[in-house]
Amino acid sequence: MTEQPRKICLLGDFAVGKSSLVARFVRNTFSDKYLTTVGVKVDSKQVELGRPAQRQTGGLGSGRKGRTG
Repeated sequence: MTEQPRKICLLGDFAVGKSSLVARFVRNTFSDKYLTTVGVKVDSKQVELGRPAQRQTGGLGSGRKGRTG
């Protein structure tokens, strides 16, 4: 039986660190140079969970600069 990829989607408010969290997990990097994610950014990483499994993580950019309320 072939292992199917599992996907994780991060959702949250503007400028809370979703892309930074993914970069730290996937590439073990951090940048204090903030760039807004517009659209979708997808990264992937192979992880061991008892057996090999492909995981994809991604975040959706809202394109909004913030909200008032």
